[in-house]
Amino acid sequence: MVLSHTAVLSSGGDWYIKNRNGETLVELERLGWQVTVIARAAEDVGEFATFALPKSIRVLPLDSSLRTRQAMRRLLAAYRSLRRADAAMVWMPSVLCAFLGIASRVRFVMYAGSAWGLRDDFPAWRGVLERQLAKRSEVVICSGGAVVDYFAERAGARSILAVPQVPSEVVERLVGGQVASNKVDAVRILFVGSVARLKGIAELTEALRRLPTLECRIVGPIADQGLADALAEVPGVSLEGYADWDTLKSHYEWATVLVLPSYTEGLPRVIHEATAFGAALVVTPVGGVPSLLTDRRDALFVKVGDEGELHEALSSLVANPERIPALVDGARQALSPLFAAPSNAKQFDDQLRALSN
Repeated sequence: MVLSHTAVLSSGGDWYIKNRNGETLVELERLGWQVTVIARAAEDVGEFATFALPKSIRVLPLDSSLRTRQAMRRLLAAYRSLRRADAAMVWMPSVLCAFLGIASRVRFVMYAGSAWGLRDDFPAWRGVLERQLAKRSEVVICSGGAVVDYFAERAGARSILAVPQVPSEVVERLVGGQVASNKVDAVRILFVGSVARLKGIAELTEALRRLPTLECRIVGPIADQGLADALAEVPGVSLEGYADWDTLKSHYEWATVLVLPSYTEGLPRVIHEATAFGAALVVTPVGGVPSLLTDRRDALFVKVGDEGELHEALSSLVANPERIPALVDGARQALSPLFAAPSNAKQFDDQLRALSN
């Protein structure tokens, strides 16, 4: 039996779709699925528009604020589309996507890059929504580590596929042993992610103020303009905005240290990417991070929300840059076993084909 219609819910610029240039959606169309993409974020709609997608694939934008009549009409259209669907796929579920998914009462294939239930800063009811989605899903596709444990033990998922969501070039570098630390002629700091409170941007700003001789690039969209303005005032800091993969690679090649002082994560893709390009990691031990990395061997861990520890960790690398190659090698050895299985893209595509039969 070929599924006659599927709806794809996207809630924030999902990596898999962007970095494969819409190949997943095209593959669905080849399998005979009539695809409607329900994109919560405006930037998602713009991204989908850049793909050479078949005309049969429809992109339906949503406004998560729901403050206007147009937004409510789009929400109703999304709900109707889901009600007609035989299956729905949920990428990075927002609260809105979760509500739509549960209300639609259709079979789910779900990818969750991180889990609400793992996040101390999120209300418990969001975890309830996520667990309901997992129970309805044929397969929960997640990034590994503590996220797999959460879905297995707390969400009662029927089938879980751990698929780290990283580009094939990164996998080749990690598994092939091509990683070599960047030449440490200077400590150059890179942050990759949205400029937002939960990414630890306020603490990073204060730590960098106390390290005025360092260069730091901030790569990612601005979610909080106030935090961005404060960062822009720090000497040596440059805000680069969103970067496609080719541009992002150049930032990784430039960097000697990746800093990720997040309050919450699942299994951050950026730690794989930075390690593959030879940057040491200064990160908070949140989500699946401590299940993979060991403090002071593979990375430098800093306490969540502690600007003093963040400053101390960065200062220690400035004073002892010779530590960087050992940290990079430790992280590579810790991360590379995740990719011993077939490529993440192949595993995911195999699941799509299985669900089409």
